[in-house]
This record gives sequence, C-alpha cells and structure tokens, in this order.
Amino acid sequence: MPLGDPPAKVPALGPDALNAPLTSFFRGLVPFRTLLDKAAYGLFFFGCIFYVLCESGVFRFGRQPSFSCDDPLIQKPKLPEIVPTLILIPFLLIVPSIFLALLELRRNDDLAVDRPLSAGRVVRRYICGLVVAVIVVQALKEGFLEKRPHFLDACRPVSPSNRTLICDAHNPNRDATVTSYVCTGKKSHRAVTSFPSGHACTATYSCLFVASHLVKRGDTMVKSMMVRLTLVLLWVALGTFVSISRVWDNMHY
Repeated sequence: MPLGDPPAKVPALGPDALNAPLTSFFRGLVPFRTLLDKAAYGLFFFGCIFYVLCESGVFRFGRQPSFSCDDPLIQKPKLPEIVPTLILIPFLLIVPSIFLALLELRRNDDLAVDRPLSAGRVVRRYICGLVVAVIVVQALKEGFLEKRPHFLDACRPVSPSNRTLICDAHNPNRDATVTSYVCTGKKSHRAVTSFPSGHACTATYSCLFVASHLVKRGDTMVKSMMVRLTLVLLWVALGTFVSISRVWDNMHY
C-alpha cells in the first residue's frame, strides 16, 4: 500500500480558460470602441490600397523625369533583388509582431497587468506605425519620381513617335536631354521610384521599434543583459543589411 496521499489531479482547462488569453490579445489588437480605433482601421485599409495602386503604376502624380543617355548614374545593370519585396512584406508584418507579442507575454514587472491585452496593443501600435511609414514613403516616391541607378536597363526608353530606342548607339540624338519618352521594360514604372527607399525605411522603422522596445522593457522580459544586447544588435544589423542591400542590387544610390 503506497505511503502518503496520492498526488492531486491537475484540473482540466475548459474552453473558456483556454480562449481567455487569446480573446484578450485580440481585444488589444483590434479594438472597436472609439472613433480613433475606427480611424486606425481606415488608415490600414487606405495604406494597403494606396501601396498596391502605387506599386502597380496605376497611381502616379509626379512629373516624368528627364534624362541623358550618357549619364553614368543611371547606367547600372538591373539585378535581382537581394531582399525581394514579396519576402520583406510578410516578414515585417509577421516576425516582429510575434517577437513583440512574446516579449510582452514574458513581462513580470506587474502581475496585475493583462499581458495578452498588452501584447495586442503593442503589436497594433507597431503595425499602425508601419502602415504610416509605407504611406509616407510611397507618397514621396510618387512625388519625387527619382530615377534608379538601373533606369536605362529597366525602362528601355523609346521615342513616343517612332518607338525606336532612344539610347541606341546609332541614334544621332542620344546625347541630348530626353524629356519625352515611353518606358517599355518589364515593371518599368518602378524605374523612377528610387527616393526614398521603401525597403530601407520600413526595415529601419521595424528594427528600431523592436530594439527600442527591448531597451525600454527588456529588463522585465529578458533578465540577461547580454541576451538583451545581442537581440538589439541583431535587429539593428538586420535593418542595416536590408538598407545596404538596396545599394548592392542597384535599386538605390
């Protein structure tokens, strides 16, 4: 006969106990109580539509820039993107959001704090800031219409009258400044959106947001100073790499 009392059974968690943290998280992430909350949703959807219209070349309000075929600043070859846009977008939306949420869930400075709710609010602030950064960057891009270093290779400009290549070696007028032309290259509408760099701006915002959150709240989430410092340096290095890669692949100066 075994000595002592049998171990107490752990009570099974019901659906309400399991769903409560998730419900609290989404209450912080997508609140729908105030006018400011509704404005945030409007901003998000506007940012998505504005970005798609700009990137597809449908929406453009800047003047088409002039150029010279002999300008060495626009004669770089068009190279594959080191950090493709279709990879950067989901990365910036998902990875920092998960990282920030996990940090908030590890908070131990105040037991009265609803940590899932706090995690949802932090992720919401991060995403709203990212959307604002995208809107500002795209508006500046479309307003300035600055030529990329690979402009000639990406645009392949032709004369609107006879559709001949303007920068062809046999063209007698190739030394003149060109103000009227039509781009014929694939995705040529992106050949004049060099400034500012969307990759650099959004990656820098994302990494600085996460790094600053680590510095501000890190001691209540990650006890080891060395681990916190390493995480901060990794996020800063990631943002720096994305920014520099845009120069390496001839997308920006």
